[in-house]
Amino acid sequence: MAESLVSIVAKVAISSDLKTVWNALTKPSTLKHWFLRHANLDLKVGGSYHFSWGTRNSSGEYPVNMRGKYLKLESERLLQLTWNTEDRPVTFQLDSNETETILTVIVEGFEPGSPGHIFELRGWTFYLINLKTVLEKGWDLRELHSDRTLLDGWVNYYSLR
Repeated sequence: MAESLVSIVAKVAISSDLKTVWNALTKPSTLKHWFLRHANLDLKVGGSYHFSWGTRNSSGEYPVNMRGKYLKLESERLLQLTWNTEDRPVTFQLDSNETETILTVIVEGFEPGSPGHIFELRGWTFYLINLKTVLEKGWDLRELHSDRTLLDGWVNYYSLR
């Protein structure tokens, strides 16, 4: 009997307002502070995006590139796009209360325990922690600094040196 596909569901509470978190997901200038190095966006349903990661090579190109389309868009509430070569949907849901915004990321369609499932789970966990840290503390964990420690139960990166 074939196994059912599973989804990754990750949540993070960010001490920031909805608009700031929404902009972090939808503005190229803000995306580069926590997630990628370069973005071109046509932010509308059916519009496309091009994300790039890594350091530019001698030809000025980024080593990792991803292109996809926006599937759903509700300002400051919901963003869904295709992800990776399989065009799997990734959904970003935003909710808020008086003190924080709750961001939920849902990545659909994995065989349980597959390399892609594990890779994406690790990646989204890191990037959501990084988004929280950038918005709350101004620290980008992709560029560790030995003179800073993370508070509130996150990684103490003196142990990572």
